[in-house]
Amino acid sequence: MGSQFTDRAQEALAHASKFASRLKQGYVGTEHILAGLLREQTGVAHRVLTDNHVELQQVLDMIRELIAFDGGVGLKERGGYSPRARKILEEAHRQAERFGQKETGTEHLLLGILRENGTMAMRVLDDLGADPRKLQTALLQRMSVVQRLPREAPTRIAQPRREEPARSKLLDQFTRSLNALAREGRLDPVVGRGR
Repeated sequence: MGSQFTDRAQEALAHASKFASRLKQGYVGTEHILAGLLREQTGVAHRVLTDNHVELQQVLDMIRELIAFDGGVGLKERGGYSPRARKILEEAHRQAERFGQKETGTEHLLLGILRENGTMAMRVLDDLGADPRKLQTALLQRMSVVQRLPREAPTRIAQPRREEPARSKLLDQFTRSLNALAREGRLDPVVGRGR
């Protein structure tokens, strides 16, 4: 991991480690990172989560329930992070690089969480009724980089895959896509057109 964490991200990860210890878990998981982001109260991730009604106490209560239900079993890796948490950290560094940042911040950690399917953090968010797409959109708006992102980015978050509707060759042969023409700049403007 070539990138360094910002002070706020380091603080969030320190809180994550403390939560794991308090909950008597032998590893820092994605759910603890989520709680750490909420405990660190000045970062972008904290603001986005709380603006979307995800509160620290709810997350901690949900983690306790999940630990009781799952038995709190987790694999520990070097540094005390679970393999999934380590993957989130690596993704966070990739996101920081993608946005041209020298340091990885809380916003990149939250992006890492939102991009990884099947984690305890995503399960907690889902159980709390948080919409990952809405969280990512709000996060990107806070980061003020929505305009610089490729169009595919908002749809690549952890969501169940939906089948694309089947395209008809006959329909494609005899029609034109107005959306495609507009993107290519080949559609005449309707407003302001002379009579």
